[in-house]
Amino acid sequence: MAEIAIKIGSSAGYEDGDIVDAFSTRRIRAAHAEMLCHPWQQRPTKHGLRPGNHCQSWFDLTHQYRFERVHRNWVTRIEIATGVQEIFGRLPNAAGEAIDVDLFVRRRLAEVAPGGGPRRAMFGKLGREVWYGGTVDTSHARLNSVWQSIEAHTGISQDSDRKYQLWPFGRCDIREFLCVRTEAFEDSESDGLVRSAYGRRGCGVDWRALLPDLGATLSQALDHTVPIGRDIRESSGRCRHESAPQPLQSLASIVRSKSGADLPWHLSSVAFPELCEVL
Repeated sequence: MAEIAIKIGSSAGYEDGDIVDAFSTRRIRAAHAEMLCHPWQQRPTKHGLRPGNHCQSWFDLTHQYRFERVHRNWVTRIEIATGVQEIFGRLPNAAGEAIDVDLFVRRRLAEVAPGGGPRRAMFGKLGREVWYGGTVDTSHARLNSVWQSIEAHTGISQDSDRKYQLWPFGRCDIREFLCVRTEAFEDSESDGLVRSAYGRRGCGVDWRALLPDLGATLSQALDHTVPIGRDIRESSGRCRHESAPQPLQSLASIVRSKSGADLPWHLSSVAFPELCEVL
């Protein structure tokens, strides 16, 4: 499952019916995984750090480097994919890299999150803190492992819980845009769908034809005080928002190039620019 946000009316550089954003299956999986694994979701340990559960697994499975403090003034940087290790301290190494480990850790621990504990993602125990850095990989392969960890620790499964298959829209999103659920697509395809305010190519949707499926009227869609979606109350008391309950739309049937021709959805995203005129 994936979703698109459609512009209602023309303003802010967008035309009526423009696809403002296209939320691919991978983006939806990554967004929910990151929220479920956010360090602030977990109570800090007695040392004021974060527990090493699925929250830390998110970092181990997606980040390039793991940093382990081994001494007051030394830290080991481990490249997770290869296991290659390098030690850093106050004195510059051959590449001129250096770090005041004690000062770095004290500053990070001094930044307190709203619910207590470090604002930054700091794991381990005092004197042996662990943190992460480098590039972040949220490919499907990595996310498969992340979701396995989430299910093992929390019992939450994306496959069985529909709310984790939808983009977590904000309240303003379901008021300002028409958020439509579609068949699954990936990042490369979403690039060809979105029209930016800076003149990129893109595609549009006759959103008025979709209103019956969304259970909404034209007057409701044009009234930005009316949310075409719903609030989901979480057990934690937080409220999140979803697009309106609706059948999945076929992109091949609803998406049009800006020239008005049908979009041959079987073509690769490389072909999209040839189908959509420059706006």
